Amino acid sequence: MEDRNILRNIVVMAVTWAIIFPLFTMETQYEQIYLVVLGASPSIVGLIYGLAIISLAFARLIGGYLSDNWGRKRTIYVFTYIVGLLYLIPATIPDWRVVAAALILINISFLFQPAIGAILADSTTKEWRGRIYSVMNTLSLLVTIPAPLLATWIILEKGMINGMMYIYLLLSIGLLVSGFLRHFGLIETLDKEEVKANNTDSPINQYIGVIKFIFKELKWPLFARITLFVSGFAVLNFTGIYISEYLGYGRAYWGQIYFYANLITVIVVVILGFLSDKIGREKPILSALGLYPFLIIPLSLSQNITGGNFFLLAIIAVAMMTTINNLIFTVLIALEADLTPNEIRGKTTAILALFGSTISAFFQITYGYIFEINPHLIYVIASLFAFLGFVILGIKRPRANL
Repeated sequence: MEDRNILRNIVVMAVTWAIIFPLFTMETQYEQIYLVVLGASPSIVGLIYGLAIISLAFARLIGGYLSDNWGRKRTIYVFTYIVGLLYLIPATIPDWRVVAAALILINISFLFQPAIGAILADSTTKEWRGRIYSVMNTLSLLVTIPAPLLATWIILEKGMINGMMYIYLLLSIGLLVSGFLRHFGLIETLDKEEVKANNTDSPINQYIGVIKFIFKELKWPLFARITLFVSGFAVLNFTGIYISEYLGYGRAYWGQIYFYANLITVIVVVILGFLSDKIGREKPILSALGLYPFLIIPLSLSQNITGGNFFLLAIIAVAMMTTINNLIFTVLIALEADLTPNEIRGKTTAILALFGSTISAFFQITYGYIFEINPHLIYVIASLFAFLGFVILGIKRPRANL
């Protein structure tokens, strides 16, 4: 395939990410608070996110199969359209039960994620993969910088309920536009011979082979993925409720924290992404996990910290969580792509995500119940897991040249 076609895939994905990433940031910033305002308890919020994550985890199995057998491009643009249409449900019905059902359906329809991982891996070389992923992610983060302030302005102007419905509508429009650009902009990277080879065996046998491959070659990335999910997404989803509602600092205050945290994340992630091609993929991950407890545990002592000190502490802690999240989609997926053959990349991504997301969903639900007992404890537990991950992953490194 010509280099210009490969470059076209990278440009199209970067542009569409630049459209939808700021909107997803606006959604995640206030969604957990929105669900509580609509009547859901923190434990119910944890259950909703847990079920959504589990739904996506199993849906990715279908997505991985479609990616390697139906084609990367077709899987991506068809389901981008579907997700865009599904966001019209929470954009029009402000009921936490309806929103919860919609979020689960939306997560199922995100089954095209393995196809995105596969088409990007197909479109990059090992020598440049970390830097390209980092640049793409950084561009998306740069346009995301003003998103927290915009989300805060929308919520303050329109109120929590109308404001979130408006944000969901913007997401729907952004995804439909992105689906159009992906439909007519992407170039298929899975050739017909690979499709024929993949279709000669049953889906079950194909996935059995992939699972064997993962436990032989990808044990380190698998455990790293689980650790990063438990320390990042699972905790961040409660931090808005913790700061805004539990500690009583308010929604505008939380918006400012989220803004400055994302600003720091942009700088850190681009540095780590470039370094990963020079010093190895594992070192940025180990560095983040090693620092995590020192930056997160103080958040659990927040009742003893006031004023500007807490503001700075919260920014650093949230930046740590968002950095952990972004490492999954930059450094870690670059490592996974380095180690995975082209013809099974879609299914491999799906299985890795299944394991990681299932464990993350369990902790998402567990954190919700713990939050209602003692909100401070979730930061202590997440820090313990980060420390254990740092020790275990530090002892057992991936292959030296990565």
